[in-house]
Amino acid sequence: MKIAFTSVLIFLYSILSVAQNGKDFDYVDSIARCIPEPLTYATEEIAEWVGEQLENDDQKLRAYFTWLSANISYDLNDDRVSLAEDELGGYISETLIRRKGKCQAYAEVLHDLCKKSGIQSYVVPGIVVPHPDEPVATHAWIAAFYDNEWHLIDPTYGAGYVIDGKFYSEFDDTFFDIDPNEIIKTHFPYDPMWQLLEQPFTLRHYFRDPDADFPTDEIFHYSDSIETYLNQDNLNRLLSERRRVLQYGANHPLFVNYLEQLNNGIDHERNLITYNVLNGCIEAYNQAVAVYNKTCHNDNLTRIAITKRENCLETLDALNRNLEDTKKNLSEIETPDEETWEKIIELNQSILSIQQGIRQKTDLIKRSLRQ
Repeated sequence: MKIAFTSVLIFLYSILSVAQNGKDFDYVDSIARCIPEPLTYATEEIAEWVGEQLENDDQKLRAYFTWLSANISYDLNDDRVSLAEDELGGYISETLIRRKGKCQAYAEVLHDLCKKSGIQSYVVPGIVVPHPDEPVATHAWIAAFYDNEWHLIDPTYGAGYVIDGKFYSEFDDTFFDIDPNEIIKTHFPYDPMWQLLEQPFTLRHYFRDPDADFPTDEIFHYSDSIETYLNQDNLNRLLSERRRVLQYGANHPLFVNYLEQLNNGIDHERNLITYNVLNGCIEAYNQAVAVYNKTCHNDNLTRIAITKRENCLETLDALNRNLEDTKKNLSEIETPDEETWEKIIELNQSILSIQQGIRQKTDLIKRSLRQ
């Protein structure tokens, strides 16, 4: 389960003033501004057109960043706080059609463009402190992998800023490929892994707590952590992320909300695993019943040919082993749901019943072979 977020407060202040990485993107920016308008309502068509013009991943990302910043306005009226994963496709299409969106809209469109271009990326949820006099807000930006390392990009901040409830469009390429040591001054990801720092800041450090200590003095190998994370299944991703969030923060109200959604995601994944395992066990049992009935349909098993009786014994033995595996899988299911436990107990009893029949038929055939 992927956890998705939109911002809940207005922030957009351009306060960083770091230099770019020295690359000249004037040509790329001109390409981005020339994308034919009819092609800009679907990420597939944008990515295909840009891919025909540009070869390098950093150039494609820059083109997407520039196009988004120039064409998508910040939506001051969108009050959605969170989106489920199955809603994101529609949200991306809606953003491109309306030409408006909050921070998650910018991030999700850029993330989808990356996917369409074969660029590994991740939507980074977190909080921002846009200005010392402004409240903390939830936010989302992008981490993208190219040139053998991860880079941070915030297309929302690149699009402009909000003052007195009005959005002002002003392209700011400061927020393309931002130095992790600079972006941390305003952007704090829920998961410290996405700070891309060898010694991530804790939330207490972020809010200038003089008594704050780092969880560890050891170097945080974030690239290894990210690689492991991206290769995990959904449940282990959520579990490892929750561990890191708890270690580096979580005492801010916005972090509490995020942790709650992480916990809900963990519960969902565990329930999904339970559902899949239980359904697999039910299917295995049904297949066993079908094989058993087919193998033992003849009431005169002791009178059939010896070769057939021996084959029948082998089938019954294999069937019993499969049922033992099914019982083992059932025993490993952990669930607090009473209805699920009733199904597990009922299925176990059914398996024991068919195993009893297998033993009876096996003994009968073996006796007939000894005669």
